[in-house]
Amino acid sequence: MKSGGPEMTVGGINSEGKIICEWFEGERPRSRDCWPSQLILIEPKARDVDNSEDITQRLPRAIVDLEERLATLEGKFETRGYNTRPMYEVHEQKIRELEVEITEIKKRLANSSPEAAPSERMEFRDGMLWAKDDPNPFCAPCFEASKVKLHLQSGGANPGQRFCTNCKNWFTDRIALR
Repeated sequence: MKSGGPEMTVGGINSEGKIICEWFEGERPRSRDCWPSQLILIEPKARDVDNSEDITQRLPRAIVDLEERLATLEGKFETRGYNTRPMYEVHEQKIRELEVEITEIKKRLANSSPEAAPSERMEFRDGMLWAKDDPNPFCAPCFEASKVKLHLQSGGANPGQRFCTNCKNWFTDRIALR
């Protein structure tokens, strides 16, 4: 800026025709919109350039340096082997194993659902699901929401009260209260 301040970089031009100036205050990026008349152009500084040396002498050394760097990279490539095929095959095998596991889990879930076997159908009573020959009921809201069978926990002031540790609902078994 003509009035002084940090060196800035042009970030663009806004819709009013102002120049978006950007700079850093320490680590913090800053920006401000300025009219072109408020700014002065500062020529970029040449950095890390030794102008005392003839360019015809620097070029051959730069080529040698690049050749050495390339040789180093090629050596690393040969040593480490950047062939991705083995990694790909390992991942493909893992995917196949997971697909088999998912299929097995789906079969187990299908076999454990109340629709799977008529003998395992559950009865809905007092807001709870009761399975045949199971004295502990399941939480009906949790089963309906996510098809998960969660046994309700006994507790509360009355012997027929039950609590779901998942959805935090309380249920009362009226038959147990008789």
